[in-house]
Amino acid sequence: MKPTGQRYHLHDRFQLKNFLGVIEQYWLEGKKPTVQFLGEGRTTDQNTMIYALYQDIADQSEDKTLLDVRCECKLIYGVGIRKASDPEFAMWYDENMKKYDYETKLKLITHIDITSHFTKKQATDYITTIVQEYTKNGYRLADPRMAE
Repeated sequence: MKPTGQRYHLHDRFQLKNFLGVIEQYWLEGKKPTVQFLGEGRTTDQNTMIYALYQDIADQSEDKTLLDVRCECKLIYGVGIRKASDPEFAMWYDENMKKYDYETKLKLITHIDITSHFTKKQATDYITTIVQEYTKNGYRLADPRMAE
């Protein structure tokens, strides 16, 4: 679920002053705002690396397409990473997806937003896990250090 409300990027004192004014106005109106500090999102290099890994795996696989690999990685590795950091998603996933068999989950995962919510650290964990797991199975993959 996407958060509702207003997002502020505070890059200088002027923006901070305006933000504090908005918070003060909320208080004067009897409202109690919630402030959430967001982690640094994944980088363009990480996005590039993730798709390069999917392609490397698909190219070396006898029976998997790029989409197959993407779905498999998101289901096997991405869901766990996302569930560990997002209790709302974890609850939604368990209530709606656990009942399906593996093949059905693979088909449904294309319609579920998994990795786009990853922070930089989560994307690094995702990349590292994919490289470790597929390398164990004999795949030769791109060097993940390019995405750090």
